[in-house]
Amino acid sequence: MMWKIRRCILVLVLCGFNFWGFAQVQSNAGSVEPVQFLTETRFEFQQNHIYLKARINGVEGKFIFDNGFTVTGLDDDFAARCGIQTSADSSITLADANETEAQGRIGTAQDLQIEDIHFKNTRIAIIDTDGLPSCHQVDGFIGSSVINKANWKIDFDEKILRFSSRPFIDQGLRCAYAVSRSNRHFY
Repeated sequence: MMWKIRRCILVLVLCGFNFWGFAQVQSNAGSVEPVQFLTETRFEFQQNHIYLKARINGVEGKFIFDNGFTVTGLDDDFAARCGIQTSADSSITLADANETEAQGRIGTAQDLQIEDIHFKNTRIAIIDTDGLPSCHQVDGFIGSSVINKANWKIDFDEKILRFSSRPFIDQGLRCAYAVSRSNRHFY
């Protein structure tokens, strides 16, 4: 009897991990072209925000690079200019690295381009960026639905953001950090 209970618990745990894994893959759907890449883009750094330019479905915009943002978020006016469609029942609550929440609707960007790299069929959220903390007017946030598809290296001295299909091999720095609600905060 005890063996059956343990087996049942094990099956439930394994199923839970599979559903969690499916949710992670689902939120990070899409592809990157070319498959092998190494490139860089310049950025502005002001008041602890990294600002960079990207093109969504051919429309250029200014974005905050925010690995704490659940998915890439586009301002509703900018999303309309890009031709992004959503359904009325696709609402989502998003949070950035500062745990500021925003309500949005889920859609797909056929092409999100940073320099010569194309993130195809990327999950995005359409949000109102006016209520989110930012130093400048932005068209959205480059979030996990893009960031998780590449390896990134930030050079703050040169203000260059490098990204690659392969990991960067560097000595690196060890930093103390705390985790809250899936976000890391460095000391």
